[in-house]
Amino acid sequence: MIVLGIETSADSSSISLVDENGLLAEMVVGYSRRHIETVTPGIEALLRVVNIDISSIDGIAVDVGPGLFTGLRVGVATAKSLCYALGIKAVALGSLEVLAEGVLRAVRPGYLEAQRIGSLDQGVAHSGERGKEEEMQAGVPARQRTMTGSRHKVMATDCDAKSEGRQARDVYSPSPLHDWPLHDWIVVPVVDVKRGQLFWNTYVVDGTSGIVHLVAAGDPRLSSPRELVDSLIAATQSDGAQTKIFIAGSGVLDYSEEFIPLQAYGVTLGAPMLATPSAGVVASLGLKRFMMGQYEDYDKLIPQYAREPDAVVNWKRRDTGRPDIQPDIQPDTQMTTQVVS
Repeated sequence: MIVLGIETSADSSSISLVDENGLLAEMVVGYSRRHIETVTPGIEALLRVVNIDISSIDGIAVDVGPGLFTGLRVGVATAKSLCYALGIKAVALGSLEVLAEGVLRAVRPGYLEAQRIGSLDQGVAHSGERGKEEEMQAGVPARQRTMTGSRHKVMATDCDAKSEGRQARDVYSPSPLHDWPLHDWIVVPVVDVKRGQLFWNTYVVDGTSGIVHLVAAGDPRLSSPRELVDSLIAATQSDGAQTKIFIAGSGVLDYSEEFIPLQAYGVTLGAPMLATPSAGVVASLGLKRFMMGQYEDYDKLIPQYAREPDAVVNWKRRDTGRPDIQPDIQPDTQMTTQVVS
């Protein structure tokens, strides 16, 4: 089964192809929010590289957000159009899940091995040179990869100085990650949804069913950077806390000054290369969903914005004369104010 992954929730757009044997190819096709003009040509280019006809695609996985409003609309519209034209199904994935999965694949050698054998206890810290190489590439932006772990080498296109400058804001906290037992991990993906708000959740590694995978520890939350920092500090100080917290995403980059003090509490901050969801992870997770029968009709794909668009907020402020109006939370996005546990 061949699955096309589409990732457009961040400044860059990326696409990928996977099958049952792993990643076929992945490509970053645009920076500076040029989603509209790069995604479709990028898909055509990727298919040419791997010498696969578009009719061979069996399913499409797409990141539905939260993320950039225009980017999400482009990604979802592209997925819908292709599904309709090809008569195939789709899988919708959230940005937080994709970020969390990418983080663990990148920084914890042994996670993919644990997934393969279905046991947390047997997932070793070092899974061999080839396995380690594949895992470490999972969290690296495709523009920096040579794709040695895949069957095709794909170079990214359309990089620019602006995105390079943002990537240079490194707030990574060194830590002996390889020694962390998988069952002790808490991954906190954080998406900056602008106007001083962050969308985030906590994920833990579960292997109780014989299938090793990340599961959400609660509902997604919308809060200020300060509120998130306070929650994480409280989690590290709770009685008997043995967990290892790893936080990453665009929110960590954009509010790095707020999060750097967390290092004193043992929280690890993800490097910039882990801040953007990967189309390779989107396609990989999508393939698993297809194999489990967890897919849907294309007309059910809906972008998850987490809050109102800026344009709507600006109109409200203008019409009411109230500059203090804040964005409403998107009705179909559940939020809580729970402390991480």
